[in-house]
Amino acid sequence: MRAILLFFLACSFVIRAIWISLVSEGAEKLKRLSQNAHKHAKKLIPLFNVTLKSDGSFPEGSFLAVANHVSYIDVLMLAALYPSIYISYTRIERIFLIGGMAGLGGTLFLDREKKHKIHQDIASIAAMLKGGNTVTIFPEGRCTNGDTVIDFHGAYIEAAINANIPVVPICITYKSLNGEPVSPANRDLLFIYGKTPFGPHIFKLLRHLRNLEIEMCVFPPAEEGDRKALALDAHNRVLDYYMSSSPLWAKA
Repeated sequence: MRAILLFFLACSFVIRAIWISLVSEGAEKLKRLSQNAHKHAKKLIPLFNVTLKSDGSFPEGSFLAVANHVSYIDVLMLAALYPSIYISYTRIERIFLIGGMAGLGGTLFLDREKKHKIHQDIASIAAMLKGGNTVTIFPEGRCTNGDTVIDFHGAYIEAAINANIPVVPICITYKSLNGEPVSPANRDLLFIYGKTPFGPHIFKLLRHLRNLEIEMCVFPPAEEGDRKALALDAHNRVLDYYMSSSPLWAKA
């Protein structure tokens, strides 16, 4: 039954996203795609018996969310909480299935190998924020194994400063999987890091996931400052909370 419901939910998401892509463009298309992803992500959670606990509240209007990152599941859980345009890289866009679904979900893909375009990319993100869109980035720059939260890169945080938009740190903590605390023994079913292939990982997850408990802490906006100060403030708050809440930290 779950497989059937998942199939119809995926079809609904894709059909609606394709229609949005045909009738809109630019920032408006990304905004509508993100709203569609939010609607469908909320329906996805019950299918996999996900308990998603959220502490804190989001500011009024648009904001730049910065979160730690261990898996594509992070995006689904965040999308269930709020509609957002996501920033990712062209390397992800080229991955079969993941890239296509991310694009239909309202992701803006940037080429981080082209360093000369960084100012243009920052301007694009700032324009989306000024246009009333919430944007989410994962400033660690890659997925990790969850042992800790590595340093946040501050480049794209410059967009929030330019747009005069708040930076909101979010800590994502995976608490339990199939009734057991998340640990080095079972985290690879959830986390995807290093050279783990996406395709086999997704199908293994769909076969074995019975229930999942996730906690998200939404912090008040980061203190004012330049992008390095904002990145450091956001990182410190996320790391401190993660150290006290993740079942993995004691085993790091």
